[in-house]
Amino acid sequence: MANKLISSVVIGCLAGGLMLNPVAALANQDTVSKVSAEMASDVIKTNVSLEQAVLKAKEIFSVPNDFDRFESGINSYEGMVMWNLSWSKSKEPRANLSVRINAMTGEVMGMDRWDEPAPGQKYSGVPKYSLEQSAR
Repeated sequence: MANKLISSVVIGCLAGGLMLNPVAALANQDTVSKVSAEMASDVIKTNVSLEQAVLKAKEIFSVPNDFDRFESGINSYEGMVMWNLSWSKSKEPRANLSVRINAMTGEVMGMDRWDEPAPGQKYSGVPKYSLEQSAR
């Protein structure tokens, strides 16, 4: 008798869990749909496509062949829409190149580059370019 009761409770819990998972999935789907709709509205407001932004970034900055990962995103803030492009190297020594491009004008708004020092190498802290050279 106790075995039947335990079996019934276990089956009830499993069945209840299966019934709740689609509800949770639908709730997540609604959230994803809202986020996707917001992002889509940002993309619609752009004059520069993702492909154009990538070409612009690669035209200005050298992306090494061993940067094997690419990620992109789009953000809007105070009326400005920006493409965020990021290339990274998954093998050691790791490295990353990030470029931000104005999605309305195609203007490069910023670039960051980080390289992990090779094993045994120390960071010197001395910049490669002067302030005057970087302002060109």
